[in-house]
Formats: sequence, C-alpha cells, structure tokens
Amino acid sequence: MGWFIKTKYENCFLSIKTKYEKLKQLKMAKYKKVDLTNSMRVKARNRLAQKIVAETLKDAGKKALAI
Repeated sequence: MGWFIKTKYENCFLSIKTKYEKLKQLKMAKYKKVDLTNSMRVKARNRLAQKIVAETLKDAGKKALAI
C-alpha cells in the first residue's frame, strides 16, 4: 500500500513538473520574439508600445550624455 501511494505522488509531481516546464518554454518563446531596442530587452504587447519605449530610451540617453 505504501509503495502505491508513493508512486501515485511521484507521478503527480512529475506531471506538475512537466506542466511547469511547458509553461516556462512558452514564456521564453514569447520573450524571444520581443525586439532588441537600444541593447535592452523591452517587453511590450504591440509595435506602437515598443516604439514609444524606444523613443523614450533614446531621449533619456541623449539627455544623460548632455549632462
């Protein structure tokens, strides 16, 4: 009986672990699709948001160099 319970819990743990690994792979796949902007990774849902963030970073860089 004890052996059966242990195996049942091990199987449950393995299924949770595989689900976690799949979710992690999906997250990394989405992260890799994001464009590099000014050598920084910017997470944004659409291109417009990426452009706004890129312009903000460029302006901030120019102001930092001007000081």
